[in-house]
Amino acid sequence: MNAARLQDLKRATTRGHVAKADIAASRSRKLNPDPMPQALGQRMAQRERRPTNVRALIAELQEQATRLLDYSKQVEREADRRGLTGYRDLQQKVMEFDSFAAVIENQLIDIKFRDKDDLRRRFDDVTLVVLSALVGAKLRFLNTFKNRQIPLGTRGVFIKELRAIRAASDRLTDPKHRAQLSAEAGDNIKVAENVLRDIISRAVDIPRF
Repeated sequence: MNAARLQDLKRATTRGHVAKADIAASRSRKLNPDPMPQALGQRMAQRERRPTNVRALIAELQEQATRLLDYSKQVEREADRRGLTGYRDLQQKVMEFDSFAAVIENQLIDIKFRDKDDLRRRFDDVTLVVLSALVGAKLRFLNTFKNRQIPLGTRGVFIKELRAIRAASDRLTDPKHRAQLSAEAGDNIKVAENVLRDIISRAVDIPRF
């Protein structure tokens, strides 16, 4: 359902707002294992704030969202084997997506133009689809730690994840977006919070001397 919704959003943007050259350029990008280069974020932040640029950036965000969801499905299937390494790799990809989304959100806040509300809805639709889908993928990884010894020094990793899950919950349950929260995503959020609290209670940081 999430993947289908994202495809619908991409088609709508392509028909109404984004030049073919922008889409072709965005499709040529790959989801690299390394964090988003700082220079890319800086270039985006320095772009002139115009509706045309925001449309192109949202199209690019949709492409990145598709790759991220595909990647999350792949690593979710390998959760038992990949364990903490796979989980942290997924966290890193989510951070890249969130950094890019933050740049676009700042543009949407700072500029004024006629179809700003429409572009804001498109942006919200993409990011909410990703939030809902990734909670399930993260929960699959977290469940692998329920009956295992938590690796030493990883408590901070799970505390950070608990904050991220709570932030996702706050956004998805906001009255403006509640209609887009599926029952499954809502249940996954509650379960993930409980699992994370259990993991954190059993995790031990590396002693400092």
